[in-house]
Amino acid sequence: MPPIRNFRFLLIVLFLLSSMASAAAQTTMIPVSIPVNGQFVFSGRLATASGPELSQLFVVDTAIGATHLQDENPKEVFSLTLNHAGTKLAYRSGPTPTILDVTTGTKTSLSLPIGYHPHDWSPDDTHILFVHNNFDTQPERNALKLYNVSSGSLTTLLDYAVGETLATELPPSVPSGLNALTFASISQAQWNPVYPEWILVQLDTRAMPDPEGHPIININFLFNSQTYQMLSLDAVVTEPIQPFPIRWSPDGQYLVVRTLGDDGKGYINLIAFENVSGSWQVNLLDSAQEDGTVKNWLGAGDLLLASKGTVGIDNVYSIVQIIDSTWHDTEFFRLPYSTFAWNGSSVDWRITANEADKQTLTCLFDQALATRLETGMRARVNFTDGTPLRLREAPLVYSSEILQMPEGTEFDILSGPVCANGYRWWQVKLDDSTAGWAAEANSKGYFIEPLL
Repeated sequence: MPPIRNFRFLLIVLFLLSSMASAAAQTTMIPVSIPVNGQFVFSGRLATASGPELSQLFVVDTAIGATHLQDENPKEVFSLTLNHAGTKLAYRSGPTPTILDVTTGTKTSLSLPIGYHPHDWSPDDTHILFVHNNFDTQPERNALKLYNVSSGSLTTLLDYAVGETLATELPPSVPSGLNALTFASISQAQWNPVYPEWILVQLDTRAMPDPEGHPIININFLFNSQTYQMLSLDAVVTEPIQPFPIRWSPDGQYLVVRTLGDDGKGYINLIAFENVSGSWQVNLLDSAQEDGTVKNWLGAGDLLLASKGTVGIDNVYSIVQIIDSTWHDTEFFRLPYSTFAWNGSSVDWRITANEADKQTLTCLFDQALATRLETGMRARVNFTDGTPLRLREAPLVYSSEILQMPEGTEFDILSGPVCANGYRWWQVKLDDSTAGWAAEANSKGYFIEPLL
């Protein structure tokens, strides 16, 4: 072979070997204690990274622990939000809003002015919810806007001037002697994943008549973008809600919020969002002292995803369930310090497990009395004190009631169990073919017994 061809062949081989090594370096394995099919997205930095990079963007396959470097960008990453399909990620890279196709690695910078921060995707993934900090007006303005991913058009939902007085009831956290609130910024916004007309909004405000002498006060409410109705979350809890990610559950029926107690400790509160006779309401369901930082709902029943912070030198994430005002947790996975110099400044999560696996996960911390049922069994409502047992549309205490089953009502067990709200639930079918979910037991007693 002539020398020139030898040289070209050597270059090709070196290029291929370099590409293979680079590709292999893009994937890192992390320890996973409970394999769950899902995608965990976070900004951080590999311990081996060199150069001026401030942030790197990673996606973890939590079924096997494979961690893929998606974006090595010299600008800091903020406001991560993964779409519901788990295929696209919106975030702010420096001043620029960006959409990353997770499957191909293609990045698209959005043609939006400085000051746009992505907060959430619409349930159908066609729009992105942005908060726009407009510094070009006097006074400065903050707006909540919908961005159409296909057309690039923007629609304004809420718009405030910095310093304007808000026409809102004062939350319990406002000190006595103060009589009004002025707008500072929109700090959070999240779409209800099932009822898209409802959007969770958190405002940062200052109290009057002494705005500079008091800290930022958060106003938290649910906003109906069609009717403009607002439901206060501050009125549901007795302590001030903290500037912490407030999240809708995937079924759109619950919210998780963090409050600060008089004892100076943080508490995690589960709030139910329910439609009662055509009227939407919010009610406090349960509360527990936190033992970690809740990041999101896991996506299976009422399980939560939380960061335990650094355990040793690793950042540990756990699966959490609040049962009867008690925090229960177990390790999910960890991001080793030996692999990541720092991590977790901005995160998001989507579960991709099938329904059967989700049902199994819900009973990870099952506190109810030992089950006496199984799929295919014939069973009935216990004979106790004459109290009927509710048949619900979903295995949740605030799910819509289908009917009440008197003592002795017989039925077939279709599927289950699912554990939520401190109860173990089974899907059942009555003799008239009515189907729904019923609670078998909690930690104190049984409501259903098998027919032997």
